[in-house]
Amino acid sequence: MNNRLVLWSVLLAVLPLYAEAKLLKCVDSRGVTIYYDGLPPPECQGRATTEMSNRGIVTKRGESAATPEQIKAKEEEEARRQEAERQRMEQRRRDSALINTYTGPEEIDRRRDRELQQAEQALATLNANLKNAQARLDGLRKQADTFAQSKKRLPAAVKADLAKAEEDKKNQEAEIAKKKEQIEKIRSRYGEDKKRFLELKGGKSR
Repeated sequence: MNNRLVLWSVLLAVLPLYAEAKLLKCVDSRGVTIYYDGLPPPECQGRATTEMSNRGIVTKRGESAATPEQIKAKEEEEARRQEAERQRMEQRRRDSALINTYTGPEEIDRRRDRELQQAEQALATLNANLKNAQARLDGLRKQADTFAQSKKRLPAAVKADLAKAEEDKKNQEAEIAKKKEQIEKIRSRYGEDKKRFLELKGGKSR
């Protein structure tokens, strides 16, 4: 009697688990129905899935699972949307800064001119440094030619100074190129700011 009670207790505990068991199926590209109860097999990737009870009763019809290509395309679209939103917010921030900073396009011109003046002064200094570097390099090259004409070996000190002077000249030229690029960026930035300011103000200054 006790054994029968134990058996019934086990059955009552197990039956709900069987009642809740789920079975999934899909139809592959060949029209074959594939049943599974865990992760979908490769044949079911990107295909509609039907969920059934253990008695074969349909409990849920799912949409086609997204393929890796569809997932990638969706992620790329979301990235584009986020970038567009970021740019939109950045434009709003810049527009607000323009309106709150300047009262008219003349102020934009004055600030541009101040920055250009500082940059051009720095450029003049760099050009002077380049001129000095070139003069020093020319002097060292002349010394090297003198040693070569007399068929004497170039002293290590002169050789080292010559290499250093050549490197110095290259560095000065690189700095000059960077400064010229900076000047062009200043002109471009303030030109864009002035154009946008006039657009926001309807072409008029306060």
